[in-house]
Amino acid sequence: MKPITTFEHILSRAERMANLHDGLVDTGHRRIRSDWKSKFLKFMGWPASADIDRIIGRGALVVIKDRSVLSRDDFATEALDDLLRSSLVMGVSALDRYVHERVVKGVVSAYGHGSLNAVQRSFSLPMSLTFEVIDTMRRAQRDNKRVRPANDVRNLVQEHIHKRTFQKWNDIVNAFKLIGVEELGDHVRDRMKVKNVKLVTDQLDQILKRRNEVVHEGDLIIHKRGGEERLHAIRPSVVRRQLQFLRDFVLVLDAAK
Repeated sequence: MKPITTFEHILSRAERMANLHDGLVDTGHRRIRSDWKSKFLKFMGWPASADIDRIIGRGALVVIKDRSVLSRDDFATEALDDLLRSSLVMGVSALDRYVHERVVKGVVSAYGHGSLNAVQRSFSLPMSLTFEVIDTMRRAQRDNKRVRPANDVRNLVQEHIHKRTFQKWNDIVNAFKLIGVEELGDHVRDRMKVKNVKLVTDQLDQILKRRNEVVHEGDLIIHKRGGEERLHAIRPSVVRRQLQFLRDFVLVLDAAK
């Protein structure tokens, strides 16, 4: 699977969560007419005595039966905003996974070209993993099995690379240098048609800041002393713009060769 395909798969799941938020938010309580309730219960084959509640969302109708694990409160904006938070976190994960896949697929071939840049020359692997590959190759030769050092090295690099995160701009730049892509900043600036790449990296930093507030702080506002627990505000339109930015950004990265 191509790195960009992996990215699109993850980002589409992030967008689905944003859509669920928009479609399920309760638009306001409306009393259920007795005749509508009676017909609905009969249609569903539920007891006439069953108690139900009705959530009317934007383009969706949800009926909650008594004893359900769900309640009307679960469809309030404050509750469903967690879908937006999860959507943003997954969007950043899509970027991270894309860079991982791009590096793993390109690093072995980049080293095979012979002429290494400074980042490639300084790239190192844990000694334990290196000896593990050497031992695997020795055992394969001893047993007269086919030795495929490129695959072994690729697996070694993959294991090591996937322990890193590639979300911050400088980490992404260094990751692309590992596969021989220089001057990534100029490429991003020109492709995204901005005067300075900092305009792009500032947007990325803001997205990462919000992601970290969700992941590491539960998106709770930090108080110096006590106080009521409150969440950072999150808006669907902002999350959608952030997801679109991540898509545009990764498409530009994917064009860097």
